Amino acid sequence: MKPLRDVLGSRPLAAIRRRWDTRQAALPALMLLALVCSFPRQALAIFGIGDLVFDPTAVEELINQLNQAVALYNQEVTTYNLLKSELQSIRSRGAWAVVATALQYTPMANINGEAALLASVVNGFSADVPTAWRKATSALNETAYLAREVPGNSPHLSNAASIEMVDGFAQDSLANLGQFRQIQPQLNNAIGSLEQRQQSVADADNTPVAQQNITNAALLQLIRMQQSTANLHAAALEQLTVANTWQRNAAAEASDIYGGAISSRQNRLADIAGVADTLQTYAIQ
Repeated sequence: MKPLRDVLGSRPLAAIRRRWDTRQAALPALMLLALVCSFPRQALAIFGIGDLVFDPTAVEELINQLNQAVALYNQEVTTYNLLKSELQSIRSRGAWAVVATALQYTPMANINGEAALLASVVNGFSADVPTAWRKATSALNETAYLAREVPGNSPHLSNAASIEMVDGFAQDSLANLGQFRQIQPQLNNAIGSLEQRQQSVADADNTPVAQQNITNAALLQLIRMQQSTANLHAAALEQLTVANTWQRNAAAEASDIYGGAISSRQNRLADIAGVADTLQTYAIQ
């Protein structure tokens, strides 16, 4: 069987090829025409039937859609820049580092064991506060005469009450001070760890969530420190209360002595008459 080229010849094949090329060139134009015809349009003709038809409603809708697309794009760009700035870490943080004043240990002389346990309690090495205070202070032993006194009407009982307040409040102050020194290393380690994370330039430590966690941890540490400070302030207030009792007792005793002298001058004239006697023969009854 002969080839098709030999049967038809070269001219028919060239014509067929030209016709195929013409159809390929006309295909995009046909597609464009079909796309134009597919748009919804109103029957608004210009210069009669068969002229070019223009739909202003469709064009206006397309313009609005284009404006919305542009606004959405600008918003996405703004959001991207914002997130980029939030996720970018600060590379220079050395100027933020500070050093707090540490509470030093209190040295105490110890002649014969009287302050050995007291120094241990104050510096946070022991919790036996009552024994430490008892060894460092003088005991109130001779108290039998107080049994004859009336509470509220006896300077001796008021002084005894001040001594008892001193014992109680002082032990409370020593316990708070020792506990504060005891937890100080733990507190310093926690602050140091937090400061290291806060000054870190690693990506994992500079996300918004990580930075918020660091801030929350710092606030919690601040609350704990405020609790310790409040306890120390309470202990200082106790000491002021004790000091006020001594001053109050001294003022009350002086007032009682003055009032007794005035009463004796008014009611016991024999005492005034005996002033002329010598001290060897005169004594106020």
